Amino acid sequence: MEKKVTRTRERGGVKKEAPAKKPPLFGEGSEIGQLIKTAKARMGEHTVSTGISSAGCTYIETGIFLLDLALLGGLQESRVNQLYGWEASSKTTTAMRSVAAAQRKHKDKVVSFIDAEGTFDPVWAAKHGVDCTRLVYFQPETGEECVDVLDASIRAKETCAIILDSIPAIVPQKIIENAAEDMTVGKRAQLLGTACSKMIAALQAERRRDHEPAIILINQWRTKIGVMHGDPRRLPGGDQLKFLSSVMVEMKRGKTEMGKDAFENDTPVLNTHAFDVDKVKGAASILQGEFRMIRCNNYEAKEGYTLPSGAIDDYRTVATYARRMGFITGGGTSWKIDAIDKRFGKLEEILRYLVENPEEFIILKRKMIALKRAENNLPAIPSDGYLLGWVK
Repeated sequence: MEKKVTRTRERGGVKKEAPAKKPPLFGEGSEIGQLIKTAKARMGEHTVSTGISSAGCTYIETGIFLLDLALLGGLQESRVNQLYGWEASSKTTTAMRSVAAAQRKHKDKVVSFIDAEGTFDPVWAAKHGVDCTRLVYFQPETGEECVDVLDASIRAKETCAIILDSIPAIVPQKIIENAAEDMTVGKRAQLLGTACSKMIAALQAERRRDHEPAIILINQWRTKIGVMHGDPRRLPGGDQLKFLSSVMVEMKRGKTEMGKDAFENDTPVLNTHAFDVDKVKGAASILQGEFRMIRCNNYEAKEGYTLPSGAIDDYRTVATYARRMGFITGGGTSWKIDAIDKRFGKLEEILRYLVENPEEFIILKRKMIALKRAENNLPAIPSDGYLLGWVK
């Protein structure tokens, strides 16, 4: 066996050994290089890469401007998003709007809707832009069936989003089969623990196939009985769902504005909703916001525009943030929108222009999201370039 020869150099009559040349950082001669080689051989080439090769997070919009701005793009794809809150707080509606955005983004894919509650309304979904012909509807009878359908939906490459509505409605078969007086403590928690494990494994496997569906879980507050101090609220599923979720948004219901119908009867005109961003893995801009959802047909805003039932009245909010961020300039009787060669006499004229020109409205919203992303040291445009696709 040959001896390793090291060069020496003489300086001032003293011989010094030159340090041996180190192997490349990721080369086979380095220990990390050997680890990479072994991992690829045992688990496959796709299991090891450097961090720079990661494409980063991609998004589907919710269609609610402040929520998309808060999450810097919308709900995250290839990750678990949890919408939770009290009843009638717009959880399912927000999910439906996200489904519609996912269908517009992925025109050749479908959405899987797992309806554990049995309350899906196709008419209401269509009002929020959902193409029900590209929505696969499941209504499993047991919690185990829910988990199996969820796992299979993630692994089906034709899906772009999966919705589970809702976590409290998942009932293990053991509870269904047992008598009411039998003890079944912990069965639901065990089943949801299994669901979390399956979701993690399925998402990891699908990322290797460049398949990144968004998972949207809908959860609802429950109240602990007999709690006298502290927060009596709890979310079914416990901490395991909280730790698994990359995005957690609490939806809240505010006031309902009442009006008159054609027969002069009292009827709800619009609902005010709010949200709190409880958790985001990654950057976020704002953590709270409000939005208004139209309840009646042909709602007439005081600014002079009309909106249909199911629409989100974001126009005043978008104009306010656009002024703060410099995309709407002017004052008095002269206003201008960035990149639009037209002058407006009043701010209300800008709102009506945005209602009549939905493409310009989309562009303005996405410009502000891109600017907020850049302010948070993220690429202004996500890796899939979706913010550049201005129109449907």
